[in-house]
Amino acid sequence: MGYRRKIDHKQQAAQKVWLYANWPTLDEIGLPPEVFRDYDHWNDFLENGDLDWHKGSGFDFTQLTMVQMRQLRDFLEKHYREALRIPPLLQFLRVRCERSKTVQHNP
Repeated sequence: MGYRRKIDHKQQAAQKVWLYANWPTLDEIGLPPEVFRDYDHWNDFLENGDLDWHKGSGFDFTQLTMVQMRQLRDFLEKHYREALRIPPLLQFLRVRCERSKTVQHNP
């Protein structure tokens, strides 16, 4: 007999509302729709910086321009700063954007 996680319908509904409210911003940043197709895809992107657990086009956050990375970092800071666990993608972006500032100031 297999184990099945109990579906939390309230949480699923809240996730759908969150995605619906934020997809215009994510699209404006330049993320492909496949990474925020649903909350499972979005979580995969937050954990891996790409779609590691789902089939996708091969998009990776490193394909973003530095401006897009900063926009995404700011978006994630706004939404996940107070989270019990900071998504790895936000940690990657913090480092990447900080390195970029150092390179710009030290030619």
